Amino acid sequence: MNSKFLSAVVIGSLAVAVYIGDTTYNGTSLQTILTQERAENSSEEDNKTPIETPEDFDVNKALIQLNSYSAVNEGELSYEQQQELQTLIEETNSEDENSFSEQATNNAEEADSNTAATNPLVAGFQKYKKINTDTVGWIKIPGTNVDYPIMYSKDNNYYLTKTPYKEYSQAGSIFMDQQAGGQWGIMNLIHGHNMNNDTMFGNIADMMYEDYFNAHKLIQVYDGKTLKEYTAFAAFSLDDRKEGIPIYYSTMEEYKAKIKDYQSRSRVKGTVPDSANDFIILNTCWYGDSGNEKNSHAIIVAYRSK
Repeated sequence: MNSKFLSAVVIGSLAVAVYIGDTTYNGTSLQTILTQERAENSSEEDNKTPIETPEDFDVNKALIQLNSYSAVNEGELSYEQQQELQTLIEETNSEDENSFSEQATNNAEEADSNTAATNPLVAGFQKYKKINTDTVGWIKIPGTNVDYPIMYSKDNNYYLTKTPYKEYSQAGSIFMDQQAGGQWGIMNLIHGHNMNNDTMFGNIADMMYEDYFNAHKLIQVYDGKTLKEYTAFAAFSLDDRKEGIPIYYSTMEEYKAKIKDYQSRSRVKGTVPDSANDFIILNTCWYGDSGNEKNSHAIIVAYRSK
């Protein structure tokens, strides 16, 4: 079909959508036909249930189709030409729908990105991840000074004395245990110094006391993909000369047994659901109730609650 002719038909048809008084059949305008039909049926309309227009009903498309069918009846278009016009209408409509769908998807992704970026844990993580790819997460305990990026190195000693900028500092960084290989799992062991000014994991040692523990049970974590909330349920001490904290076990039963062991050793009363399967363990130096103990550590254990 000649493209110029087809374009003319389309343009002419579109004009119908704007002004529907064009002659359509036997010299009678579409507007006149509609007016007559409405007048004839007006007495019955009150007793009829209104027909709802589908949400995807396209008035312009319907008028174009109506005009093309009329043109076929009047001999202005052959049936083949009408079919070609109909194909063009459908292809154009499909392109518009695809364009809208793509734009909607892009808008949704952008909205999700903007929403995530407004969360301080996500924003903090993204900032430090650009600076140092060793950044594997962010941790925050509301009401405490704990609000830091989580780093990772194959050697636990590295971030004991290095900032996220890889500069020397006695305070070091908060970091994931080397056993994890930089990956989050069922048990996640996180280390930090107990500083005298209560920075880094200084407030973790305060959680060895029940009042402080109960007031700061909520632990927020962003693991680079998901925002999580953990609820602390155990606080106990260990001697690093006699005991370590493994994070991998052969079976889930062994994980559960270790969790029960931690709970039984806790200085505070806490509960953990049997269904819990995601835990975080926070470790820092602790000098005991006397303040003079050596090689002692404060351990806080929490399960993912959200």
